[in-house]
Amino acid sequence: MKAGIVATLVSLFSTGVMAQPMMYGLGTQGCGKYVAVADQGKRGDGQEVYQYITWMSGFMSHASSVNGVDYFKNSDTESVQLWLENYCRAHPLEPFAIAVAQLMVELSKKQ
Repeated sequence: MKAGIVATLVSLFSTGVMAQPMMYGLGTQGCGKYVAVADQGKRGDGQEVYQYITWMSGFMSHASSVNGVDYFKNSDTESVQLWLENYCRAHPLEPFAIAVAQLMVELSKKQ
């Protein structure tokens, strides 16, 4: 099921389905944008990075309720932000939603 989340998101982005109203908000932004925002947050303007974290929290909360998996168990916001930043630095062209889906895969391993 966990790999299915990533596969579905990759499929949505790679087939151009994203032009249809299936996902909204910051998840459609590139990872490179998230890295820029995270760097900006380190310089004292963290408002925009919190918007990404809020989007991620909502996405993962919904997935938790649908999948019956507590993705937030045994994690904290700082660690999640660092993981996302590292992933996005390594994959700047991927959508932020893919980074969040990969994070969910990693967090589900700790269940």
